[in-house]
Amino acid sequence: MKSIRYALLALLLTPSTVLAQEVGSTNAILDVSGVEYAVLATLNFGAQFENGSPIGPLEIVIAEDGDDTTLEGGSVFDGCEPLTNDVSGKIALISRGACAFVTKAENAANAGAVAYLVHMDTRNGQEDEVLVNMGGTCEPDVCSVPGAFMSRRDYKSILPELKFGGEGIITPDIPDGPPFTDLNTGVVNAPFYNDGFFGAF
Repeated sequence: MKSIRYALLALLLTPSTVLAQEVGSTNAILDVSGVEYAVLATLNFGAQFENGSPIGPLEIVIAEDGDDTTLEGGSVFDGCEPLTNDVSGKIALISRGACAFVTKAENAANAGAVAYLVHMDTRNGQEDEVLVNMGGTCEPDVCSVPGAFMSRRDYKSILPELKFGGEGIITPDIPDGPPFTDLNTGVVNAPFYNDGFFGAF
């Protein structure tokens, strides 16, 4: 059944829509131990960052949900189920994949995180620098903490710091004007399906 659903999606959507959207611009900086990494804060659903209001320094914790069966390729680090480790008052670090970004955001908020970071998984290689503009539909009282997307390369760079309780500061630098229009809801890229429907697959 799962393979049939993906086959139908492939027929309905153009190839450029199915693939992850590379985004060249960023709108926030993650500072870990004095090293700055460009990240892409979501401005399309839930709570949002505000210029002049950095978050941190707070401990960055790799989120765990104890379940790797949401979809094929899922892991205990994808945030697709309620989080099982302590991220309260911290920045939750979640892997991309297996469910919609709004699900990851809601689970981070429910676990008491102050903010969340979603990092690219291995689909484009270990040194991948792609940033994804996270989209979906979730009200600020449900997805009640802001989030940002970081590249696979930068995720790997900060891992050694996290082993020793590494802290991060997320500083938004959001340009004037409307947010980026190419949205990715989490599993299937949907630049013109902004209601998050396809993010359920």
